[in-house]
Amino acid sequence: MRHGRYPLIVSFLLPPLVLYGVFVLSPYLQAFQISTTDWLGYSAQADPVGMANFRTLLHDGYVWNALKNNAILLALVPVLTIALGLFFATMLTMGGRKGRAGVSGVRGTSVYRLVYFFPQVLSVVIIALLWKEIYHRTAACSTARCGRWACPPRPGWATPGSPSGACWR
Repeated sequence: MRHGRYPLIVSFLLPPLVLYGVFVLSPYLQAFQISTTDWLGYSAQADPVGMANFRTLLHDGYVWNALKNNAILLALVPVLTIALGLFFATMLTMGGRKGRAGVSGVRGTSVYRLVYFFPQVLSVVIIALLWKEIYHRTAACSTARCGRWACPPRPGWATPGSPSGACWR
């Protein structure tokens, strides 16, 4: 049974690795290849300039300033957000008054949690309602906004959610 183990592992690992190579590594290599040319994106002509673009970047003060700012943000933001999150989580669950079972949370902990999580839940509901109105057959937002240019609903035709539901006028 041991001889069939490695082909099985390879058969499960090969497709994700191929997809990673095609969709992640290939664009990086293409971007590096484009960065060694003088192509501005306007024409099909791109003359190779080698590493001249990178030498220009090394002597640019704005690039070093941007790298410094990114390094500061990379070091400080995760540390501060994790520290603040742990502090507030600890204070809501353990800090506060003494209860019958030892230390309990701050008075109104459930209100704080509701205020914190409510925007996350509410945004999903609002987006769902907006899409419901956009896809409505007769009183869609697009019909009200566009007036006479909007696509009137026609029986037997595609719904506005499908790609073929574009305006046919």
